[in-house]
Amino acid sequence: MVTAVRIQQEADIETVLHFCCRDRNLIGMQSDLLGAFAIGLRNLLIITGDPPKLGEYPNATGVFDMDSIALTSVARNLNRGVDIGGSSIDPPTSLTVGVGANPVASDWPREIERFRQKVLAGAEFAVTQPVFDADSLLRFLEAIEEFGSR
Repeated sequence: MVTAVRIQQEADIETVLHFCCRDRNLIGMQSDLLGAFAIGLRNLLIITGDPPKLGEYPNATGVFDMDSIALTSVARNLNRGVDIGGSSIDPPTSLTVGVGANPVASDWPREIERFRQKVLAGAEFAVTQPVFDADSLLRFLEAIEEFGSR
């Protein structure tokens, strides 16, 4: 978050904050979203994150109070002026919320369903994993076309 703010200040360009749900609790994530908005960050890329066992610390445990779908919904509600407890906030945030997508996921039906849920939760854009197979990307785009802009 600090790096994103510094880039905005020093380079005078908008940034997209990569926000991972792993190892953060519900209240901390809401606090971070409100703080990001307060310091001038407007664009988020929300991802769930990988289990820590996939990294360099195989004995570590992960905290996953929410996944990217749930946090996207929290961000949408903050934009509507409602916090996680249902209380009003004024002013509401005006965050642009993006999510991750994987056009070459091994569990294709699950990926399409999760993407649908992300759109319903309020996702406004998506960033994919690297795609080296154009047919897979085109198949993915066709599968999500019905979700359209909502």
